[in-house]
Amino acid sequence: MQSRLLNSLFQQARDSSDRDTWAKAVCRSASHYGRQGHTDRALEAIGAVRAEYGNDLTATAASWLWLAEGILHFFQNRWSESHDRIRRAYALSFAMQVVDAQPSCAAWMAHCHFNALRFPLMAETLEQALRLARSDDHQALARASLVLADAVHFAGSFQRARPWYDRARLHATAEGDESTLSALMHNLAAFRTGNVRIADAFSEASLVETKHALMQANSAWNFDTAIGTASLTTLLPLLQGQTLTVLHRFVEAERMFRSIDQAALEDKSLPLLLVDLAWCVASLGRQGEADALARKAQDLVVPTTDIDEVAFINARLAQIAERGQRLEDAKAHWQVGEAALSKHRDQQAALLLLLEPLITAPNER
Repeated sequence: MQSRLLNSLFQQARDSSDRDTWAKAVCRSASHYGRQGHTDRALEAIGAVRAEYGNDLTATAASWLWLAEGILHFFQNRWSESHDRIRRAYALSFAMQVVDAQPSCAAWMAHCHFNALRFPLMAETLEQALRLARSDDHQALARASLVLADAVHFAGSFQRARPWYDRARLHATAEGDESTLSALMHNLAAFRTGNVRIADAFSEASLVETKHALMQANSAWNFDTAIGTASLTTLLPLLQGQTLTVLHRFVEAERMFRSIDQAALEDKSLPLLLVDLAWCVASLGRQGEADALARKAQDLVVPTTDIDEVAFINARLAQIAERGQRLEDAKAHWQVGEAALSKHRDQQAALLLLLEPLITAPNER
């Protein structure tokens, strides 16, 4: 499926007689390719801009170029390089008053801060993006709206996140940005799945919510297949496997987990896969294999593991230990898991309070 946004950007590049306008269009096409996982095409577009300017990049061209490189690095899981490039683009756009780049740079800076759990900085840059973007700056408003929706959803309130997901969808649709629509569908599934798997591990799962999560993961998979997105090929099967586990469809879940290339997963995702795979295997009566997988998952929990993941992993380890009649181990894991869950709930409440000034209904802003 040919992207309407890409067609528009190609037309802008062809029609432009101004180098900076041309560079912006080409860099935005690079960003689009990067988000879809088409690295070669993204690098080709970035290379064209670098070849045109050589060592004489203007502030405008540099802002859009560094932003494109940062987005590409992000979808290559090169977090440090991504943050460095996006931070440079953000700082330059404000220092040199590249006004049209400021909202997009601020929105992606907020995206970086959110993924690194730097919530006060995320809120600050989100406010900048939403305040500075023109009403027709769909790229900036789609990204900023999506980050805010994700943050509110992560804080435990889908109902308050929903208007911002709707706003992100409207802006992405306005310019035919299928990559943002793909990200929106994936993030909805991811945060919904994250909430239901923690609830399931602590015996609080909702069947209706779990079915919604699985439906959204399947929809995201179908949409990515249709538009040719290649950047989320391991994450969506992981979400599908997690929701199948919550639904106690353990045979299907195990098959899904084993289809995933573990080497391609982010480091932080591997213990989540292993502990749920261990729970599936234990539930299917293979306790020895389950215990071995559980030990591998436990060994991958490190001091930097997100607190909600610490809660989930320890709850699953406790369940597996109970299946194996290792009651003292189970008790110890429940204690760690419940303490982590309490801390996670406190962090959610604090995040929601921090975001309160930004969560007003979109049509009031």
